[in-house]
Amino acid sequence: LAAFDVKAGVLETLAALSYAAGGHVFEVGPDLAVSFRKAAGVDRVWQYDPVAMGVVLGVRSSGLANSIVLEGSPLSGMPSEGGTRTDSIDEYGLASRFFSFFSVSRAEDAAKLVEGLLDDVAYPEPAGAVTFHRGDASVRVGDVIELRDGPLRRLERELAGEWAGRFSGKLAGRVRRVRHRISGKHISTTAFLTSPLRTVASPLAFIVRSQEAARSLFAFRLDEETVGLDLGFHLD
Repeated sequence: LAAFDVKAGVLETLAALSYAAGGHVFEVGPDLAVSFRKAAGVDRVWQYDPVAMGVVLGVRSSGLANSIVLEGSPLSGMPSEGGTRTDSIDEYGLASRFFSFFSVSRAEDAAKLVEGLLDDVAYPEPAGAVTFHRGDASVRVGDVIELRDGPLRRLERELAGEWAGRFSGKLAGRVRRVRHRISGKHISTTAFLTSPLRTVASPLAFIVRSQEAARSLFAFRLDEETVGLDLGFHLD
């Protein structure tokens, strides 16, 4: 990035930088150490076994945005920067989003952020879950997994630009939450899935949630008739 002015919370800033870096995700460990990595492949492959696991597949399109217009810092004079994904528009119809992100002040930086976001949010979010009937302590939040074999199939048509083509032909998702349920001596584990490129829920809303509001700037001349009146300007 040519210029990046941080004026938001740490997690919001990390999420924005991950998208601007093109397909990166971030994780915060138990010791609060932050790590970045490129989501370019799967971490684990789960072979479907109806005896050992149950799989629920679904998609969520409520946050889909295939046309994004970004307004940068109001002090920079940068024109609004936008991007679209025509394959998604043709398949799901136009879903436009406009948002202001004041940390960027150059068009080339805004374009990187918009393209990174579109790789993810221009396509429906996987909303499935995998339950291991006998438990699985090795499942961790952040893993990108691929499901194979059995009767598993996608519910929607795969598009060429989906997730920047990194998971073409794969039934993939990222583990967003893990739940262990204990009942007596019995333990079951459920892994809830999201998009392989998604670190946070609702990215467009998340990265601006703690951003300062835009402030109006006023310019006045000393020979203005209103100078000295109670309009917010005082000459003492």
